[in-house]
Amino acid sequence: MSCFDTQLRELKDQCNESTQKLLKLEKTLSEKSGFELLVCVLGCVLVLIGLLVMFLPGTALNA
Repeated sequence: MSCFDTQLRELKDQCNESTQKLLKLEKTLSEKSGFELLVCVLGCVLVLIGLLVMFLPGTALNA
């Protein structure tokens, strides 16, 4: 098998794996209620805000 064939097979495998992950994510999201999604999004936003506060220079915590 040539190098090209090997790389093509690996690319197809990665594509199939990504497709399976996307399908799993879509299934998970469709099973969640609106409230659960809202809680998840708010949690992610709070974590991001916390990271920004910790790592941005010149914040009140560093003064």
